Amino acid sequence: MLRSFRVTNHKSLVEPQELRLVRGNGPVAVPVTAIHGGPAAGKSNLIDALAQMRDAVLNSVTGWDPYAGPVRSPHIGYVDRPTEFEAVFLAEGCPYTSGFRLDSAEVAAEWLYSHPHSRKRIVFERMGDRIRVGP
Repeated sequence: MLRSFRVTNHKSLVEPQELRLVRGNGPVAVPVTAIHGGPAAGKSNLIDALAQMRDAVLNSVTGWDPYAGPVRSPHIGYVDRPTEFEAVFLAEGCPYTSGFRLDSAEVAAEWLYSHPHSRKRIVFERMGDRIRVGP
């Protein structure tokens, strides 16, 4: 179950934007989630970012051209800044945080943390060439 989604530097969303799908810090998703805002506020871009993260997780190895760099859509004024996606989800009763950072050339970082008993535990973490694997 997806609990929250955060994106930075995707289309019109330069600063971190978060979509929360739970009330407070509780484990139960709210029955209805709505995204509202004025014209050109970034509603569609938030949904597009969620779809792009999904596509990257499912198809990046097989669907991306290895010589072209990652598929991303940074803000036109900040193409040199990385794009970052992060999702918090619940699997088998345990919360997890998964995310990755894309720049123009590569997947610059990626991480997966579990949070049993509200304590962060590294499953894996890669920042550039440095890789850490948890217990």
